[in-house]
Amino acid sequence: MNLLASTSKTYVLTSGKEIQASIISELSKAKHSVKVAMAWFTDPVLLQALEACASKSVEVTLVIADNEENTKLDFGNLESNGAKLKRIANKGYGLMHQKYCIIDDKIAITGSYNWTNNALKNNNENAVFSKEKEVLNPLVSNFTELMNTSAEQLKAPLEDEPIEESSTSNLGINTYELQVNGRVLKAESDDERAFIDYLNQVTTELIDDYDVKQIEDFGRSLASQTHGNPATYSTGLDQIYNEYRKSLSLDDEKKRRCVNLLKTAWDDREGLLKEEANSSLRKQNAELEQELSYLDQNIRQEEEKDLDLKQAIRKAEDKLGHLKSNKSALKAEEDLLKDDMIIRPFTLKNTWYIFVLLAFLATYLMVFYSSALYILLHAKEEATKALLLGQSIPEVHVFMPEALWLILDGGFTEIVFFGIFFIIPLAMSLSFLYTKKIWVKVVVGWILAVFTVDIVIAMSVSSAIHDVNLLAGRIEGSWDYLSAFGELNFWKVLIFGALPMMLFKLVSQGLHERYLEGNIEIKHTELKHNLRRLKEKGQELAQEMEACESETKDLVLQREQVSFQIAKIEEQKQSFRRSWEDEKLSLEADALSKLQRNKRIYEVFNANINSASSALSKDRIIARMASYLQGWHLYLSEIFSREEMDRRLTVIKANEQNWIKDNLK
Repeated sequence: MNLLASTSKTYVLTSGKEIQASIISELSKAKHSVKVAMAWFTDPVLLQALEACASKSVEVTLVIADNEENTKLDFGNLESNGAKLKRIANKGYGLMHQKYCIIDDKIAITGSYNWTNNALKNNNENAVFSKEKEVLNPLVSNFTELMNTSAEQLKAPLEDEPIEESSTSNLGINTYELQVNGRVLKAESDDERAFIDYLNQVTTELIDDYDVKQIEDFGRSLASQTHGNPATYSTGLDQIYNEYRKSLSLDDEKKRRCVNLLKTAWDDREGLLKEEANSSLRKQNAELEQELSYLDQNIRQEEEKDLDLKQAIRKAEDKLGHLKSNKSALKAEEDLLKDDMIIRPFTLKNTWYIFVLLAFLATYLMVFYSSALYILLHAKEEATKALLLGQSIPEVHVFMPEALWLILDGGFTEIVFFGIFFIIPLAMSLSFLYTKKIWVKVVVGWILAVFTVDIVIAMSVSSAIHDVNLLAGRIEGSWDYLSAFGELNFWKVLIFGALPMMLFKLVSQGLHERYLEGNIEIKHTELKHNLRRLKEKGQELAQEMEACESETKDLVLQREQVSFQIAKIEEQKQSFRRSWEDEKLSLEADALSKLQRNKRIYEVFNANINSASSALSKDRIIARMASYLQGWHLYLSEIFSREEMDRRLTVIKANEQNWIKDNLK
């Protein structure tokens, strides 16, 4: 949340993540300039934010302390984008300890927050974001001074200013390197340095519990008593040193409290390190499980592919087997055709009885159709004439042998009409002679010729006979199509017409087949046609078999590839497990090493509590010496000239170094 955009010109954040996010947000809005003065800078995310500003032609200037921590990041890319970088080294007790950022000379970001990973993740920090001129102007001026101040001017205290006491930023130990049994023990991470800082803070409560003003006044008083004689400077150091040792030996309760605080800090640190190690192992295990789950999912997908391919191969093999069976059937059919070449000659001697039967059936059908035609043309007419002449109307029969002669006597028109009436159904029944299409044979030869024609004739004859009987007074009522099915004449015509036509069709078809079987040329032509058909079908089967075999080979190859992929994924799983075991051992070893290193750090501080001559005590004595020297400096600056003060201070500092060599080994 960007509170600078609200009505308030200043706001404070205390969460490391919120501070980092707000800094990045404000940097992204920079238009002209970004000025950063930072004691420690190890956060790569904030470095990327500065690089982004520089790449947008924003003037970026960065001042950092020249220390080992600030060598962890590569600032080369930032400089290559046009940014200015200045490193300021520490010397003695003077250091570049600023922590602020100025954006476009309008927004200031300052506070305890260093741009480090430790500040982001571990420390309890604050950052002030402000547009107030009262905050901005002093920081802008200070940044200008930093850029214009030489390294040497910064390294030593100004002579006109009072000498400050020893900085407690190192808190008990001047660096993050400890001497343990002749070996150097170095803090390797921000959290270890933070641990050392905390232990320093704890020990500072014991070691640095002294009145700075009192020691400063003591130095000024002794300088006044001896009129600033440098030779008496060491006497005051002896007294300060003895008082310091006396305070250590007398304050056992404070020691015990400090030891307990150190022990609590170590217990907390030990628990934290163990939890970090376990968390890393859990995280690594979760990542492994996630990766293995992903690989198992891939294996399941490949197995599904393998199952699909297996089924496809089975179908292809079944199809190939079916095609082979068809090919064998074609071969058997071909052999059967070649063997079935027995020819029975078509002669009158072998078929005379069929011709006799056909002639009989044709004669019968001629009489039948002539009877039907005569009834349709003349039955009602003759009945009407007889009725007019007062004669009795004879009964009409469906089968009249004399009808054929009566039609022939009726003249040319009736003969032609009879020919059409008789030849059409007869020709339709012989449809097998002029077509090979089965549906034509069925529709024309059976449905139309045998059934439809006979039903129509039966209906018509039944209607004509009904009209004659009606004129004769033998029946009453009109005729309709439904009533025809109840009349005997209808069924007589249908049965005696359809059955002979069926027999005529079947006998003529059989005679035709006998003719074809007895004709060598036709037989050979039919054989060639059938063999050609079988050959073409065999070629089609061969092509299908080839395509099926090719498809089967492709499927088998794909299945082999799937099997190879499954084996490869299984190997990846094994590799991940081996790698996980190696990483687990490495993490455990690193965790153990870090735990032991931190324990040695704790033991060093714990030992320093009981050792007045330790390096830790040495730093605190030097801090008291700085306060003592400040008192001398105040007196000398009031009494003597600048040149005389510098001369006496030079002697005093030489005496101080000699005293340190003799007493603080």
